[in-house]
Amino acid sequence: MNNLHFFVDYEWKQNDSIEIPLVFYERGLCEKARSGLIRFKVTGIIEYYDDLFIVLPKGTDLSIYHSESEKKKVARLLYKVLSKYSKVNSLDQDERYWLGDNESTEVFEIVQWLFEDYRQNGLIHTQRRSEQINGKGRIDWSKTLSKQTPVFIKKKLFYLDLITSKNDLVSDPDVTLIHAFVLKEATKRFGWLYNFDFEFSFDSIPYNLKQMQYKLQKALSNTYVDREMVLLKKLLSYLKQVSNEKKSDNLSFLVTPFFNNIWEKICANFVGDVPALHAMIPNPYWVFEKQLYRTAQIPDILFQIDHSIIIFDAKYYRIKAGLDKLPGWGDIVKQLFYALSMKKGFNEVFNVFLFPDTRANVFEFLGYASVENREDEFGEVLAFGIDIETAMKFYVNELSVEKRIEFLKKLIKELQSRKQI
Repeated sequence: MNNLHFFVDYEWKQNDSIEIPLVFYERGLCEKARSGLIRFKVTGIIEYYDDLFIVLPKGTDLSIYHSESEKKKVARLLYKVLSKYSKVNSLDQDERYWLGDNESTEVFEIVQWLFEDYRQNGLIHTQRRSEQINGKGRIDWSKTLSKQTPVFIKKKLFYLDLITSKNDLVSDPDVTLIHAFVLKEATKRFGWLYNFDFEFSFDSIPYNLKQMQYKLQKALSNTYVDREMVLLKKLLSYLKQVSNEKKSDNLSFLVTPFFNNIWEKICANFVGDVPALHAMIPNPYWVFEKQLYRTAQIPDILFQIDHSIIIFDAKYYRIKAGLDKLPGWGDIVKQLFYALSMKKGFNEVFNVFLFPDTRANVFEFLGYASVENREDEFGEVLAFGIDIETAMKFYVNELSVEKRIEFLKKLIKELQSRKQI
């Protein structure tokens, strides 16, 4: 099993437990200060030889995870979040590099598929389709019509010999052993990440990587069973990935430096963004040389209660790092302008920043932003810390919709008790 090392995105840390590989700095995964402190600039999972680095999102308080099992649980949650985000969203080129359009990320997809396939089907026992004349299998009419000569009996056409076919289980211990070997090796690397355990008793395999690849290629050329073909290709891909690692820097990762985009999706899911409301936002425009040019206001999340609207802005900021890490003038003014432009359409407008945090009560009011001596005119942007682990659980459906609605009602009640525009 890999050695696990836990960090928090962009949080400086004195690292005495392991020497950070040089390739991490070269690939832009982390940086080092003159004081010797290091911090990661990505969120996700990095494998390097026998070490696995888990970089949790901003707002995570590692001190609340007292055992290895608790840390593994939140790491599995992070993996589910990254996996879902990469599958259900259209990623730009930069995001695809980190979350799926890269050889370094391929191993995670391969291993997940292999584990799920084994859960459903077990170890491979190859099948072959055998043909017989008048056998007990299914009649293959296309081959019968093309290869057999019919006879006429009382002006009717009859085929006396029918070509039949059936699937026979064939014992191929080499392929089964290679399948077991790959599962065992993948379990050592990532079994804990997928809650997967594999028990198969053998000490070693009498083939090297090239021999295993040759045997799998041979088996692939002799089968026409869909599951076998896909499985054999996945096994070959895994062995190719292992072979490439031995030649390169042995680095695999599923990370992103753009977790701010994921935090926005998490918050939209948590709150329940209403897309139809976005069409109601008045848009700025230019009139230039007698031509009208429209621009757009694009708030993150909109939610309506009766005749009130709530404008949420998901902010992936390290709020515990100090006031200089809070949203600045531009972010504040943008939110205030959203609210001002919506005042005529609604009785009340609430403006809210949502920050990732660690909170036992799921959310907590932190403070507010406004313009000095103009609070009554411009209003306020209320700031709330949202428990990052709970929000991620809602995103991957580990908590019920009813539970989400319960938390949302409490958040709205808290908003209504605060100063509004």
